[in-house]
Amino acid sequence: LNALAERMERLIAAQRELTNGISHELRTPLARVRFALEILRQPSSTEEYEHALASIAQDVTELDELIDMSLTYARLEYSSLQSNLEPTSLVAWFDSQLTDATLMYADKQIVPAVEIDETVQVVMDKRLMSYAMRNLLRNASKYARSRILVGLCVRHGNVEIFVEDDGTGVPETEREHIFNAFVRLDRHTAGYGIGLAITRQVLHAHNGRIGAADPVKLAGARFELSWPVGVV
Repeated sequence: LNALAERMERLIAAQRELTNGISHELRTPLARVRFALEILRQPSSTEEYEHALASIAQDVTELDELIDMSLTYARLEYSSLQSNLEPTSLVAWFDSQLTDATLMYADKQIVPAVEIDETVQVVMDKRLMSYAMRNLLRNASKYARSRILVGLCVRHGNVEIFVEDDGTGVPETEREHIFNAFVRLDRHTAGYGIGLAITRQVLHAHNGRIGAADPVKLAGARFELSWPVGVV
């Protein structure tokens, strides 16, 4: 009963945090939509009219993304979501993540460091783990000056991945705090501060872990994640 009560308290606290966070994040795009609507009522030129329409379209996309990320976070917060675990070719999955990132962040050099055989298979939810990897690579691309190093290996029965960049890094005092929902160290950088919270929930759903660590080869931030290989 005590354990159940503690879990209920955590869920209520998480729901309150999520509600407050979403309410705060919704204000900015909604304010921009209101401003654009005022312009549309009496535009001074065709160019201003088109710009206001484009602004509204962008803000609607941003709101849709925020809602999607918030729902994903809520689902992971309230359940394990391990219903889609399946045997997966690890190297093929890893390569596809880096290929997508290379196309999306063409201004950054993304360097892989793979230390396993191409035939290795692991058990994972590909959709959720891909979501986690995209979050890490997107974060790295925001803060990296020019280079991102991404490593993959299997050690002691665990898949181990790291993402390291040459940006400014994460202060040691903030390395745990940044995994809380709606926390952003740099308010001038695009995003909602929920990506790392979702990533941690994904790793928890795989009985794994994620953490920020001291950089090894580059000077910026380093994130390390791992989860059990599982039985294929």
